[in-house]
Amino acid sequence: MKTQMISALSRLLRPVPEMDFEQSLIINRTEIFRQKQIDCILDVGANTGQYAESVLSNYSCRIISFEPMKREFDKLNKKLSKYKQWTAHHIGLGESEEQLSINVSANSFSSSLLNLNAETLGYNQDIGYVGNETVQIKRLDAIWNELNITGNRTLLKIDTQGYEARILNGCRDIVDQLFGIQVELSVVQLYQGEPLFDEMFHKILALGFDLYVIEPGYKDPHTGKLLQLEAVFFRS
Repeated sequence: MKTQMISALSRLLRPVPEMDFEQSLIINRTEIFRQKQIDCILDVGANTGQYAESVLSNYSCRIISFEPMKREFDKLNKKLSKYKQWTAHHIGLGESEEQLSINVSANSFSSSLLNLNAETLGYNQDIGYVGNETVQIKRLDAIWNELNITGNRTLLKIDTQGYEARILNGCRDIVDQLFGIQVELSVVQLYQGEPLFDEMFHKILALGFDLYVIEPGYKDPHTGKLLQLEAVFFRS
């Protein structure tokens, strides 16, 4: 694990032209996608399409987005006409086919199927929940054939606020079809019942992937302490 972490950090810290830090992360990530010849990205937890837009502004590949919340999906859906290779489905992914109640956060992108831990609101009040919405959940392996993915360089990106492990559980029958996984991992438990970085790290390794790069994610705005990070894995 230590060796993989050092190697992943070295890829993150390579020199880039002077630019906004977040933009430099996007440039680095899409350059890795280019090197790895990623031809399809499954964008799970798409919100209004921010991730897909950031990729498509720097790299050309097919993107299939999944967003269960209606308002967010409607905003995302309006953007699709700009990109012929981008499609979207108004569902969430998980480990079984069911309808669930999602907690809607004030900032939208922190919405989760899990409840917040009591301490989490201390980081940012906008993370707090302001309502609920019933959403449709399906297993990825149950809809895989419908997606008509013809390439062999598919990357599964998951950003679902603590629900990531359940999504991986729902793709076990097709996990061999995946070439890469990009996932948001928590260092501190922000949502009740979410697995932390070390558990998720070993879970993904057990599926046959190696850690390739890590990126800093959400931090405590008061102290700068790292709370979440992004990790990209590729097939061993």
